[in-house]
Formats: sequence, C-alpha cells, structure tokens
Amino acid sequence: MQLLATDLDGTLFSAPNTVGEQNAAACARWRAAGNVLVPASGRSLSLVSRPLGMQQLVYDYTICASGCVVADGEANVLYNRTIAPAQLEAVLRPLLEREDCSFYCTTPQADYIVHDATGHLAKFSTDRPENGFVWSSLDEVLERGLEVSSVPVYIPNPQTADALSAQISQEFAGQLDAPRSTNYLDVVPHGVTKATALQWLAAGRPVARTAAVGDSWNDLQLLASADTAAAMENSVDGLREAAGGHSVPSVAAYIDQLLA
Repeated sequence: MQLLATDLDGTLFSAPNTVGEQNAAACARWRAAGNVLVPASGRSLSLVSRPLGMQQLVYDYTICASGCVVADGEANVLYNRTIAPAQLEAVLRPLLEREDCSFYCTTPQADYIVHDATGHLAKFSTDRPENGFVWSSLDEVLERGLEVSSVPVYIPNPQTADALSAQISQEFAGQLDAPRSTNYLDVVPHGVTKATALQWLAAGRPVARTAAVGDSWNDLQLLASADTAAAMENSVDGLREAAGGHSVPSVAAYIDQLLA
C-alpha cells in the first residue's frame, strides 16, 4: 500500500476549489488500486472538507492547517496541535495595528476572521459563502478559549511577507513558526509541518511507500520527507530540488507515474 499526500491550491485544485475531471479520475484509480489518498493543505479542516465534499471526491485522510490537524475522510479529527493562548495574543495583538495584512484563526470546527485591513477576507467570505467564515475579535477568541490550530495571515507583498515570517520565527523561537505559501504565511506551533503530520499518519500503518506532490514553500519539508516526491511544473523556487529534481504537470500525471 502506498500513501500519496497532495497539496490542494495549485496542485490538486486545477482551478479555485476545483479538482478537475482528470485529477478526480486519477484519485479514484489511486484508491481503487488499494492506496491511500491524503489531501495536505495550509487550509483549515473546513476549508478542505467542504469543497472536496461538494465535488464528491473520496479520500482517506486530510492534513490541514499546515500540519496542525489530521482528520479522517469523514472529517473526524485524529490529531490536533494548537497555539497556546498567551502566544496567540502576543503574536496577533501587534498585527491588529497593521494595514497591510488580514488574518483569521482556524479551529477544526470553524474559522474566525479577526482582522481584515486589506478587505481580502471579506471578499473571500462573500464570494464563497460555503467557506463558512465567522467574524470575531481577538478578545472574543481568547475569552471563549477557542483551540486555535493555525493563523493564516494574508499578506500579498512577498518581501513584506518574508520579513514578517522571519520576525515571528525569531521573536517566538522554539514556540511558533511562520512558514510561507503564496500570498500567505501560516502561524503554527513550533516544529509542526505537513511533513510531521505525514510521519504521524504513516506511523503504525502498513504503508510501503509515501509519496508527495506540491507547489509552494509550505510543501518543502513534505516533499523532502516523502519516500518519493514531485513538484508541480509551476512551483516556487527550490521546490523541485526538494523533490529530487522531479516535476509533473498535474496530480493526474504523477499518479499515473506512481501506478505504472
């Protein structure tokens, strides 16, 4: 039995929230051959399970929130790493004063928009009501004791995002990390990645080989840790090297290679 972990945006999704016929058919062939399919994303559990469910894509597990959450194919949470409340307040309170970013707090149950200076999340929420965002304040999140897995920060300027990612990683060394993805950085507990979630998922299961495919920076460790890996042809710099120089045009093409 093989296990394939595939990123969503820019990888399994050939268009926004859309798997596409070829990728969907390939995923069905993969599972029909007795293998395990694992969508792996920086998205929260709800932002993974809802669009996949609407398209009736059948999968075995999901890795969500950049590795903080692992759930089964019915969205039952198996593993959840959370940010301590004191750390959550310390990292987010200064961001409330910034006009160049927006952010929301993810939990396995719902996602809470806390700051939207850019207006991006309001549009995202309105255009895609199925995402089910809840508007909240940071004080409300803290007072309710919500178990926050990750905080995706929308920050479209790449240089600014790189600087903020480095700042958070330095100021909260050993406590929090802030890996980058396209237009976002994700605040997560230190040491949590898609790769650590994949390792946890594979441990104790009869998996002969793990495979991974992705396109962005938060896939680097995932691809490097898998037994075999591929980067999407349009992936960010450095990802193809993490995949041993291997690139593919689509998830469907990669599954065909793995099944050959």
